[in-house]
Amino acid sequence: MRRNEHVLATVTSNIVLTTMMVITISLMIPYAQALNLLLSNRGEVLNLLNHPLQLQLATGDLSLGSFRRLVDDRKAILEGMKRAVTVEEEGEIKKLMEEELNFHETASLRWLRIVEEAGKTIDVDGVECYNCGESHLNIDCPDDMGVSQSAQALSSIIQANGLIGATAVLRCYSFSCERLLDVACAENDANDNTQSNDIYHGWLDTHAKRWSKLADICEEKVDVSTTASASSSYSICLSMLYNWIDNEAATTGIRADLQSDPLLLNLMNRLEVLEPGYAAQRDKHSSFIADITGKASSQILKDKAADKVNAATAYLASKKEEKYRGRKGSSLFGSKGEESKKATMMKEPPLSWVI
Repeated sequence: MRRNEHVLATVTSNIVLTTMMVITISLMIPYAQALNLLLSNRGEVLNLLNHPLQLQLATGDLSLGSFRRLVDDRKAILEGMKRAVTVEEEGEIKKLMEEELNFHETASLRWLRIVEEAGKTIDVDGVECYNCGESHLNIDCPDDMGVSQSAQALSSIIQANGLIGATAVLRCYSFSCERLLDVACAENDANDNTQSNDIYHGWLDTHAKRWSKLADICEEKVDVSTTASASSSYSICLSMLYNWIDNEAATTGIRADLQSDPLLLNLMNRLEVLEPGYAAQRDKHSSFIADITGKASSQILKDKAADKVNAATAYLASKKEEKYRGRKGSSLFGSKGEESKKATMMKEPPLSWVI
């Protein structure tokens, strides 16, 4: 009897253990699948992580006008995420999205107040904004702000791709902000807080924490059973996220000058330690960021003009050389006309011979 009880207890214990393992594995599968999607898009994530606009958020160098646009765009992106949640997925996720939108209303006012008090508006002598008359650039006018087209496009793409699209944006941007906050704080600690300004760290911290938690919950619910479709949706939304950041950088005219800004170089080197793989291609920053000074484009035009002059000079020199060789050949062997005449005379006998 006791033996039977022992066997029954052992069997019951094994069943319970097996059930717990199955449950654990079933809970881990969504995270593993979501991690695979993140890793498969690692190149794009590194581009976002090292983007100059993101770096300027970490160093505190971003202008107020640019940050205002980011804040306005953020709300539109959140609304797209909320609409991406289907009826079957409603419940906790929909509630969290609504909470995030409500949080945005209060947090955005706090973020903007901090940046305004820090004096991050770009005032230019002799410039008068056509909208409000102040001495800032037109693109920085607070009375003329609106959601950017790239943010509207991102919001629509998220909505079209459903929860997988929201997951891609939440996970990748939270990851980027978390890493940037880590290296910015480490750089400040290493230099006694004399390097970067932390006025935008509230933005980075919010996305590193709140969007990371949202991403965790979305990854539990998201359906990645159709791997090819999920991977495509994930990549598309991540590309549109990068496009949003990059278009804002182009609007503001942000460019990364690693030679004259050692702080940016130090941050990127620290990022390379955390997430290696970008340093080999970091020079491509100059190819997709607007240069509002015009120096880069002017130099390109000068180089092209110099190349044309050099090519023309070389062509004239070669023609002169050919002409000289032609004259020299004529003095020694006669002209081509004379050579042809002599050849004809050699082939045809003189008239006197025929007679």
